[in-house]
Order: sequence, then C-alpha cells, then structure tokens
Amino acid sequence: MTNGQKKYPYIDLGNKLKELRGGLNQEDYAKQLGVALRTYHRYEKGERKIPDGLLKLATLLNRNNTKITYVSEPEDEYKSQQQELINMTRFILESQTESAIALAANIRAFYNNLKKQVEFERRLAHLEDQLLKVNSDLVNHVEDCVKR
Repeated sequence: MTNGQKKYPYIDLGNKLKELRGGLNQEDYAKQLGVALRTYHRYEKGERKIPDGLLKLATLLNRNNTKITYVSEPEDEYKSQQQELINMTRFILESQTESAIALAANIRAFYNNLKKQVEFERRLAHLEDQLLKVNSDLVNHVEDCVKR
C-alpha cells in the first residue's frame, strides 16, 4: 500500500463518483445528491467513505440522466417559518417573564426599604418635635426660676 492510498483510502469510489458526475460541477451535483459541498468534495477525493445509498443514487441519476430538484411546498415553508416564529416568541416571553419576575422582586425590595426609611424619618421628625418641646419647656422653666 502506498502512502497515497493510506491518505485516500476510498479513491476508487471517489473516482467512480467523479465519473458519474460527468459534466456537472461539484456544487450542483452535491445539491442533487443532497449532501454538503465539502462532504461531496471529500467523497470524490477518496478521503471519506461514500455511503452505499448515495453511490446507488448517483448511479441511477447517471443511468437515467436525471436531475433531482427539491421543491418545498409553500405551505410547508410557511408552517416551518410560523413554528420558528412561535418558538422565538416563546423564548422571548420566557426570558422576559424571568426578567420581569426579578425586576418585580427588586421593586418590592426597594419599596419595602423606602417604606422603612419613610417610617424612620417620620419617627425621627416626631423625636425632633418632642426634643424641641422639651427644650422649650426647659427654657421656660429656667426663665421662671430666674424670675423668682
């Protein structure tokens, strides 16, 4: 076995596929066979084993000089796009729902802290009023004491 055979173990099948391709370019032929261009290229170079079904399809296409064209029904395409849109919408709504729940929790915590702060400030104002009254009473008492 030569070094080239080790590197390209399926070259005989690749050459057969190339022969079956005839005058078509690799890209068009790959599309007809329903495989990616890179995969087809590796088949033809002998780098990758060609599935039996693919080789049979290529033989049939060559024998009948037939091209396969894949036509998707507009309804199927519409349904596929509609389902994709539905899936994207669900994802967005779920993401937004999680974000909304987190935001609501943050707002609730902020409100509770604000309420505590307002209550603290109300109590502080009440204590200041009481302190002013006590101070005023004390001043009046001292003035009364001085007058006597």
